[in-house]
Amino acid sequence: MLSPVLSPDGSRVALFVAAPGHTGLWTAGVAGAQPHKLVDGNAVPLVWGDTGFIYFVKSEPGDSGRTIVEAVNAATGSAGSSFPLPVSCDPGSLSVSRDGSRFVCAVREAVSDVWVVDNLDLGR
Repeated sequence: MLSPVLSPDGSRVALFVAAPGHTGLWTAGVAGAQPHKLVDGNAVPLVWGDTGFIYFVKSEPGDSGRTIVEAVNAATGSAGSSFPLPVSCDPGSLSVSRDGSRFVCAVREAVSDVWVVDNLDLGR
């Protein structure tokens, strides 16, 4: 289990589970409520937004190395929009604002750089 993020009211947690047959983004109540899988695959949560969406980073299938920032409604499991990044970013080098309108990514390729994207709409 990696990258836990708390819901805005602190009653639930979203986290990435990397276990055979269970890999994905899961939510659970902090008081022991039943866990629920929201997203299959390598989906690492970044922040649980104030609007009820969990913003996460997902690696594109295959060996392309592209990183995609996506949103999922924590209550319904409905997918929000996605934003494929033109470069590969490690989940630890990404951050999304709680309203989902801005994200920043530290890029470590030939030279160090920081990308900031404003007015992002991932299903707010």
